[in-house]
Amino acid sequence: MDRDMLRTLVVGIALLVGAHAGVIDSDEAFEGRFTGGASVTSLLETGYIVTIIGNSSLDGVNPTKCGGVIINTTLVLTTATCVFKMQAAMLYAGYQNVSANNSASNQTVYMVDKFINPNWEMNTGLNDIAMIRVYPPFYFNEYVYPIALPKSSVVKGDAVAKVGNLTWFSFGSINNTDNLTMDAMQFAKVTYLSSKVCNAFYIKPPYWFSVPTTMLCLNLTDVGYCNLDNGYPLIGYAKDSKTKVFKPFLVALAAQDRDKLCPQNATAINYHTPDLFTRIDASYKWIASNGGPSLQ
Repeated sequence: MDRDMLRTLVVGIALLVGAHAGVIDSDEAFEGRFTGGASVTSLLETGYIVTIIGNSSLDGVNPTKCGGVIINTTLVLTTATCVFKMQAAMLYAGYQNVSANNSASNQTVYMVDKFINPNWEMNTGLNDIAMIRVYPPFYFNEYVYPIALPKSSVVKGDAVAKVGNLTWFSFGSINNTDNLTMDAMQFAKVTYLSSKVCNAFYIKPPYWFSVPTTMLCLNLTDVGYCNLDNGYPLIGYAKDSKTKVFKPFLVALAAQDRDKLCPQNATAINYHTPDLFTRIDASYKWIASNGGPSLQ
């Protein structure tokens, strides 16, 4: 590790330990989740998911939370909107319930660098993707491991419609006041919405918004993007030709809710525009150029 990375790590630890000393050990039992989710019951299914808690100022008084996924021992993939203001961050892996410590599965690492796609457009969401370099490296085991990235042809454009068992995972909150409260991880089965239909929702007033080709829409009814869901993954599953076991792969990352209408209870129907996710395949070359896996 070079001197600049070490300095960043030391400053980050000092700020974050002070700012978030009570977050992980909280005994409060809030229902932190996106609307309509159900609790994940096994850590073995979600070891690639991380929660990112960071500060957007060096005084440590502006904490924020979002999600990401592990792609190798030192890199986490997330959204640019998640991390672009962060000066320091702690990342938590191997948690099913972040308020309940489990030394056998939990790992905490620190941001030492971040890479934001240089073609990201904040206003439109185009190329809303980033990577975080962490230290110490993740130790891979049955509870913490990287997510697979699929061939571009599997998830490019409306090919996503053919992906089996699309599932969204998150630690997000449905309460505006629970900014850093995390309970059990949630998941929900979702359906892809074609690019044509998605654009039809947004191109009309009051949005006048053309959905970027680097984003996709989900057809959400009783599930919706809520507070702190940004960066958490949309996962697909494919059967391994040898083991015949269905294995997860990354499809997209939660990015935006353009109308900002988050249902306020777990049974509310989500009557609003489709929520937007950042496609991963559009940034494969950029991911590889910054130390991630090489894919086509």
